[in-house]
Amino acid sequence: MTMIEVAYQVRDHAHVLVGSEELEPGPGWPHAEILGDLTKNPTTTQAELGATIVQRYVESYRHGVESATQSAIDLGRLDDLVEAVDVLARRLLAGSKSTALAVALHGARRRTLQFFEGLYVDLHHLARNVATATGHGRIADACRDVQRMIDGDAARGPIIAEGHAGASMAPARGISIYFPLFLDRSAFYRELDFASATHWADLLEVYLGNGRTPEAR
Repeated sequence: MTMIEVAYQVRDHAHVLVGSEELEPGPGWPHAEILGDLTKNPTTTQAELGATIVQRYVESYRHGVESATQSAIDLGRLDDLVEAVDVLARRLLAGSKSTALAVALHGARRRTLQFFEGLYVDLHHLARNVATATGHGRIADACRDVQRMIDGDAARGPIIAEGHAGASMAPARGISIYFPLFLDRSAFYRELDFASATHWADLLEVYLGNGRTPEAR
């Protein structure tokens, strides 16, 4: 729900996107508390309401047994993060003929927090793991730029608020990206604005194009 692809696709139709990286537990949102806050402060801004929803949502799961994530994204501040992801994709593509890099990327992906049957991963956690796996250099620098944009470097990042509950969700930082372990050849991903604006789809084609992981090559 808070994939970078989804956020970028609806950026011209709303100011703030609030949702979960992970599938939401059955109880859903604490609507009474959220609407109570809005009633008390009806002039709250979109960003403030988004932050309130995140706070109330995470509080409602803090002492339970279910894992949960929630984040509010400023859709007007996506461009720098999208550009940072594009730079990372292009640098990974430049080294795509390196077996060592392919194995490192595969290992980083395997260690990253994933959602919905492994189709999406937390973008911040992925960048951190790729930087660790590849060591120093241009790829690691690009990974750190992605992390800084998510962390809100120079107030340019799109994450207004982020929260999570449950030990398994500790690496979550509020925004995910499509990165299956095997290529999904659906034409629809290529039709997304994000796929047109970045080289991420190209990276997935190269990395997963033959339907095998680097270990099987």
